[in-house]
Parts: sequence; C-alpha cells; structure tokens
Amino acid sequence: MMFSYPIIYDGVDPAYQFPFAKKGPPRPAIKFIVNYQGKSIPIVVQLGDKGMMVVVKNHPMVEFHKTDNYDKTGYLMGPLRKPKSEEMFKAGEVIPPELQGFNIVYQKDYRRKSPDRLGVLVKSSDIDTMINYALTRAILESKI
Repeated sequence: MMFSYPIIYDGVDPAYQFPFAKKGPPRPAIKFIVNYQGKSIPIVVQLGDKGMMVVVKNHPMVEFHKTDNYDKTGYLMGPLRKPKSEEMFKAGEVIPPELQGFNIVYQKDYRRKSPDRLGVLVKSSDIDTMINYALTRAILESKI
C-alpha cells in the first residue's frame, strides 16, 4: 500500500548545497513542505547532471539516476533499499507493504551498469512520486 502525502511548493534555491557534500558545486533545487502527522517536513529535490536527489529533513534519502534510454523516455531509477540499510532488495524478497505501490522494476532492465537488484522507476516530471517514495523511506527509517 503506497501512501501519498500532500506536497506544498516552497520555492527554488538556485545554489543548493547538498547536505554533507564533500565535493561538487551547489546545484539548483526545488523546495517543498510536506505535512506529516502535524509536522511540516522540509523536502528538497536537487537537480543534477545524472538525475535528481531527494533530501528529507536534511537526510539524503533517494538518488534517482537517469536510465540508459532517458533521452527517449524521461525515466529515472531510484534504488529500492531495505529500511535502515544500504542493502537493496533482490527479486523475490518480501517488500514492505508501504513500498509495494511504487513502480518496482529490475534495475538492469533500465540501466545496464546497475546491480542485480530492484529499483523504483519514475518519470523525471513525476516529482510527487519521487517525494512520496523518499518520504516513505524516511518514515520507515525513523528519520522523521
């Protein structure tokens, strides 16, 4: 069961510096607020050359990379990680109900250099789904 949270646009930061960044220049980012259980949760979607990063309450949660056919499809892929782990789900493993409603695919079908693991496929224009996936992961990982 996938949850969808109300998302409020909160402006643009033309030179956002990724939290804990060790290298790389500031990049443009779009800011949002999500109301979750009476709290206003800040979310930033940073735009990069290889895709987008979603940061929830200063926690980098999901990096969506361009797929091999991005120029034709506009698809981005985010890793489907196990809660409170950097380990990604493999085909056949039990996925928490909160994550099952996302478009889960085999990463290698969209990015040849990806590991043999599952991922979440989104259109680059579908920022709501990217935010909802990142927020769901943050909730499962007790970051909020």
